[in-house]
Order: sequence, then structure tokens, then C-alpha cells
Amino acid sequence: MGVIMKRKLLVLGALPSELGGSYTTGVTNVVSSLTPFFSKDYQTALFATNARIKGIKLWIPWSNNDSIHIYGYTYLKLLWLFLKEIFFRPFKSYREMIEYRRIYGAPPLRMFLYQVNLSNVLLDFKPDILHIHGLLLESVVKNTGYSGLKITTLHGIFSEDQNAIEFNKSKGFDIKKLYYESAKLINNLTCLTPEMLKKSKQILKIDNIPIRIISNGVNLKRFRFEESTRQDYRHRYGINNDEIIFLSVSSLTKRKGHMDFIRFMNRTKLPGKYWIIGDGLEFNILKQEIKRLDLEDKVNLIGFIPNDQLYNFYSSADIFVLPSSAEGQALCMLEAAATGLKILVNKRIKGTLNLPKEISKYISYLDLNIDILNTSDDFIHWINRNISRKEIIDKMHLYSWNNIANIYLKFFEELDS
Repeated sequence: MGVIMKRKLLVLGALPSELGGSYTTGVTNVVSSLTPFFSKDYQTALFATNARIKGIKLWIPWSNNDSIHIYGYTYLKLLWLFLKEIFFRPFKSYREMIEYRRIYGAPPLRMFLYQVNLSNVLLDFKPDILHIHGLLLESVVKNTGYSGLKITTLHGIFSEDQNAIEFNKSKGFDIKKLYYESAKLINNLTCLTPEMLKKSKQILKIDNIPIRIISNGVNLKRFRFEESTRQDYRHRYGINNDEIIFLSVSSLTKRKGHMDFIRFMNRTKLPGKYWIIGDGLEFNILKQEIKRLDLEDKVNLIGFIPNDQLYNFYSSADIFVLPSSAEGQALCMLEAAATGLKILVNKRIKGTLNLPKEISKYISYLDLNIDILNTSDDFIHWINRNISRKEIIDKMHLYSWNNIANIYLKFFEELDS
């Protein structure tokens, strides 16, 4: 019998900085965690929009998978591809760059460089299926002329969040245009939560296409609770056994709400200390505010921690805080649950969790605008309540990346049959 060739799947996304990417977000960690599981059914490659080729060697030992080809970029190759396209198709290239700005509200040169690089990758890999993370590259794919099967995973709808609008504007994007116009190009869609599906229909007017709700996952071997680590790190940071540690893990942008929670703690005299892990544009702003409020003994800006070391801090904390003004489905929230942490969430994003009902008693929703906390409040009792971390951890097996990948693969198979 002859060898049956696997169909080819090209994933479009970005890699976290520790794997050669230029930045780290929840989405980059989703891309790097989920993609390796596709190789069991497909010949898989990744078009990493933010990774230079010299950094991609970090991928293989991290994923334990050398069968996935990673396409990155070099500045020299981008320059060559750009000049070649401009020389041979000057008018078409000009129209496409104008379109990126006028229709999609995106930086034309940046998008055009994505386009020429992706066109070259499509020519080399010849995929049967594209799996696109986010809406950024929908218009790029259109302009490459790709006409095969295409599935888009929506990681969030931030076009109505003022913090996200301002942040993206500083990067040269009009995300209202980008979201609304790119949504028209989606052929098949996965959403992370029922709330996101509802918003995709209401806000982006997505309808009459195949849609599945597929949650984010979590690496259960990497994100684990260790009692010895908890004791070690709490001693290292001078934390007493009876002190409550609140923890947030994310990039430091205004949308993530760290400033709001710091001010909430200050106004309400919330007992406990607050650890913030991550780096970003807000780092120095947060540092100044912590100093202004005289909270240096209460709030610790820890900075960036590599993904494989985060469990140390999850193990050491007592309550995970998600104070964001908008989310898709925060990966860090799943990581926190996998280590058995109680979760405190901004009530504005209540619909983004999509966690098992059995652990709902370990989740509390917070109004960040209140000024007074009474010691008799249910919220205070919830904070001080002892929990079984194991009960939360045991429910998270449903969210292993292997299980989540199988749901994706089943959807791919249905569409590809």
C-alpha cells in the first residue's frame, strides 16, 4: 500500500518572545501551545508574523515537536520581496496599500509586508487549510489570492472598548474599521465563549457561516500547584502564612485594569498584597501611581516571568485577579484555575470566563467603582474562606490542550470533508 499523504495546514499567528517572537500576549501563548497538537492529523506549518528566523530555533525544544515548519522573516528577505512586488506590480501594490488604510484602518506598509511574506509562504508550503488567529490577517489573506479552506479563531472583540481603541490607535490601527471590515471576510469561525459568539453576531454582524464555540486550553503539566514552591516563594518575598496574595498575570496595558485594581485596593483598604506579573507600556505609569499612593509595601510590580516559571507565582498566591475592562477568554485565568486559585473578576467581563459550573463558588465578581468594603460583606468572607485547591484543579482536565485540539480537529475535518 502507498503512503497516505497528510493534508497541509498552515497556521497564521504570532509567537511569544521566549520562542523568538517580538512580544508576548495570551494569544501568542495560545498559538504556541495549540499548534503542535495539529501535527498528528495534518502536515502543519506556522506563519509567525512577529518572529525573525534566527529566533525560531527556540520553538523545537519548547514544543518537543520538530515536524512543524516555522516561517518567520528576515529584514533582507522582506526588502527583496517588497521591491520585487513593487517593481512587477506597482499599480496593484499601490491600490492594496491604500485599501489597507482606507478600508481596514491598518498601517499600509506593515500590512503589505505581511502580504508579500505570506504570499511567498503560500507558494512554498501550498496549504490545503489556513487557520487564522484573530482578524488582523483576513485582508492580507484576501490580497494574496488564497482561495482554499479558511478557519478563523476570534480571540476577542475589542472594538467597543475605549482602552483598546486608544491603545491600537497609538499603534496605527483603527480597530473599529479593522474589526467590522475584516469580519466580512470570515468564511468559518471559532469563538472562545458563548458571550463572544453573541457579540460576533450583534457587533460584527457575522452570521450564516459555520461557527463553533471552542474554549482556550491550558498546559496542565506546566501550570500546576506545588506546596513546597508556595512556601519557598512566600518566604523569599517576605509573606506571612496568613497574608492574602492577589495576583495578576498579563501584559501591562490600560485595558488590563491593573491601575483600577490598585486604586480600588487603596480606596477600600482591601487587606492583602497585590503581585503584578508582566511588562508593557503601563509599567512606569503603574510604578509612579504605586509610589504616589504610598503602596510600595502592598503592591509588587514583579515584571516579566517566563511562561515555564509562572506556576511558582500561581502556587504562591491565594486569589487571581482579572480586572480587565474587556477580554476574549483570558488564558491566564485558565492557568490560575489549573493551579487551584480562586478567581476575582471585573463584573464587566463576567461573560468571558466559560469555566465549569462546579467551580463557580470559587469565582467572585467585583465592582471596581465602589469605595467602601464592610467587614460583613459576602465578598470579604469569600476572600478569607479557605478552599480546596485540588477541587478546582481536578475540574480543569477538560481544558487540556490535547482535548481542545481534538475539538478543533473535528471541526477542521467536518469542513474539509
